[in-house]
Amino acid sequence: MDSLEDNSLCKFRTDTLEIIRKQYNLDKPGAMGDVIDILVAWIQMQEHFVKKDFDRGYLERIVIRSKGSVEKAKVILDRICTSRVLLPNFFGIYNIKDFDLSVIEDCILPNLTEQSERVYIMKNYGQSFTPELIRNFYLRSIYTIEYLCKYDYCNGLVSIIDYSTTNLVEMIKCLDLVEMRQFFEITLKSYGLRLKALHVISSSKVIHAFVTILKQMLSEKLRDRIHIHSSVESVKELVDRKILPVEYGGLGPTRKELHQIYLDAISTEDFMSYIKNSYTAKTNEAFRQTATFNDQYLGTPGSFRTLRVD
Repeated sequence: MDSLEDNSLCKFRTDTLEIIRKQYNLDKPGAMGDVIDILVAWIQMQEHFVKKDFDRGYLERIVIRSKGSVEKAKVILDRICTSRVLLPNFFGIYNIKDFDLSVIEDCILPNLTEQSERVYIMKNYGQSFTPELIRNFYLRSIYTIEYLCKYDYCNGLVSIIDYSTTNLVEMIKCLDLVEMRQFFEITLKSYGLRLKALHVISSSKVIHAFVTILKQMLSEKLRDRIHIHSSVESVKELVDRKILPVEYGGLGPTRKELHQIYLDAISTEDFMSYIKNSYTAKTNEAFRQTATFNDQYLGTPGSFRTLRVD
């Protein structure tokens, strides 16, 4: 991959590719190509992989999420494919515009931060909730991650979750903790999403109960990256005003405008075709060497896999 192409959701500086590769000593001519070659050769040897023809740009982005580690990239790719078998309810083919998620207005900020991080903002207006609404939000979020895996190139994700007008009591009532844990297993462990910071906005005392629940789903390192803010005023201190939506004191487009751009991007015919092809990248567990199906997979909520020893 010689350059990065801008699109409606992901824009880059002219030196983004070089800067991020350099962090992992992969900026020298041919260095990244050699790493991808190793990964491609390994893929061909995995008998349990149903699909083996992965785009090299897609594989490079996995290497970047793995901080340049080929071994970690192997684990991430294996977990992505395995999750689609163990937790198929998260990987259906949908038109996400059919989901009734009108209480949620989220967006991806097209421009990167000075640290080359991507920013996701979600405003939740909800006063009442259903398990279906929360489930549909998970499904749409996985489409979003698939989009970022295909197109983005960054140092990780900064999430700003605005619950300033949310009825948190009603939301918590509808949370299925097993499903919630599965969602975080998929996004953080399977896809290897690098969450650099999670900023939660709410003045409600209930937010502390919600964050306590949330922390149970996260590693100790990620727990320390959760920050609670009592108002939106502090958001302008977190991200450069040039790229922030106007609702948070920024100079960018409105959150509503960015939300529509985001929905349009992840519902195009081209992207839906990509999703259908991407979701065929699964594993056939009948061909996996049982020794490689380790406790990480057995511990995935909902797997309940039993191994037989002849």
